[in-house]
Amino acid sequence: STASSAPIFISGVSLPEHTADVAASLAKARQDGFDYVVTSLPNTAPLTSHVAHVGKHRTDVTRVESKWWSTSVVGMVSDPDDGHSASRGFGSAGQSLINSLCRPTTSPEKRRESSRILWGGLEWASHMNIPAVILPSPTDDDSDEDEDMFDAAPCKPTSVANKAASRDYAQLVSAISTSSICTTSHVQLWIRVPLSMQAMQAFQLLLDRCDHSPSIGCMLHMDRNIEPGALPSMASALHAFLGAGNVKAVSWDTGNFLRNKKGFPTLSKSYQHIFSMVYGRLGRTVRTLVEGQLDARSDHGGASSRLHHLQYLRHLRSRAPLPSKLDSEEAVLETPYLDSLQSPLQPLGDHLEYQTYETFEKDPVKYSNYGEAIELALLDGLARGAYPAIKSVFTSLGRLKETSESLRERLEEASCHRDLGAIAEIDVKEVTILVVGAGRGPLVREAIAAVDRVTSISLLGTEGNVALHAKIIAIEKNPSAMLYLQSLRETEPSWNGAYDPGVPDLANGAREIVPGSSR
Repeated sequence: STASSAPIFISGVSLPEHTADVAASLAKARQDGFDYVVTSLPNTAPLTSHVAHVGKHRTDVTRVESKWWSTSVVGMVSDPDDGHSASRGFGSAGQSLINSLCRPTTSPEKRRESSRILWGGLEWASHMNIPAVILPSPTDDDSDEDEDMFDAAPCKPTSVANKAASRDYAQLVSAISTSSICTTSHVQLWIRVPLSMQAMQAFQLLLDRCDHSPSIGCMLHMDRNIEPGALPSMASALHAFLGAGNVKAVSWDTGNFLRNKKGFPTLSKSYQHIFSMVYGRLGRTVRTLVEGQLDARSDHGGASSRLHHLQYLRHLRSRAPLPSKLDSEEAVLETPYLDSLQSPLQPLGDHLEYQTYETFEKDPVKYSNYGEAIELALLDGLARGAYPAIKSVFTSLGRLKETSESLRERLEEASCHRDLGAIAEIDVKEVTILVVGAGRGPLVREAIAAVDRVTSISLLGTEGNVALHAKIIAIEKNPSAMLYLQSLRETEPSWNGAYDPGVPDLANGAREIVPGSSR
């Protein structure tokens, strides 16, 4: 298939100097072609709090329209000490706040204060209609050997306190995911997960404890080097994780980029392999984020100083085989159905909609395989003599090819030297094909084409001239679909025995479409 649309690559940027100013972040991000920005959640706790009142006002809320908050901003939980904890290290943003809520050694007063700050920030994200909020990674020290989904080395023994903290964090995330913040405002929770086996395992454990809530997703954080020798085991672990980890975003830390000879950012061969693997499976739905501190050694490009990083990631997205996987007609068709829970269809109890039939019929493989199976079954039946002869007719291949597209194509492909005008005796045999649940008729079409192909194979073979008279009975309980089938019988020539008037005995009735009903 050929590409039918522009490549999808949704990218965002997190600017440490503007984590509390969406207006400034968006202005720079848009100039460089980023689609969204990250902002720290403000401290909305009451002013009587003993915590420093940094971030108690934001000028961006009065300057940025609601449509941008709901489409171009992702929130991030940060620590309340100075409002800029993220700038010291994005990977640990919000970790102190979460620790104070989940560590048993935290004082009750500190725990209550931290709870007000966290829930207040999340309520603000819900109020602003922000679509997703980034939470810090779960502790990666709570798994044991029996729970190792990657068959890697078991995690080191940990203290009871750390295990309790891990359970408390899962309980906290579960409470958020079942609150109105997620169920009513539909805020997604992106849990930051570093690219390590223990971190992925810890997230999977958290997801299990939260009953795999659809509101909880993972943001893979590419924050550490991967040695070439460790790549096979990491790729194996990541392969399992992508299928079970509900990955929503991938974060690329600027500190992980290398420099090529011209000074532009690039990734190691190991990370290029990881990129191809992750985006090959999730590239049409996963979000990309560029974050992290920059050094002052060279120009990084663009208003955000991260333009060259984005350009390089887009370059990787454009390299084979990703375009053929992600930009084909089939990939575009599948996109609305990826990563979404759908109610199972009940065609025996409910009548399917017109659009549902149309969607099913766009499957390029399913129906062609059905047609091939029907053809093989018919050939097998002919070989076994399973079909009774009903008559013999005398005609020529030249006249028959006008009634059979398949025969015409085979004669042209084979450059057949047979005398097309010679009169031959054709044995007509009868076969009945029952299509149960015919819908809008794709299987009927395949059955007609299969009969046509089998007849042409037989007429050009050495076993004698045999043609099939097929009675195709279409059974469908949906009255609306039945109307569609009856309309096809009246409007499509191939459904009602299209034939050359000069060959009435063979062509007329060669395809007899009989409507049926399951009632």
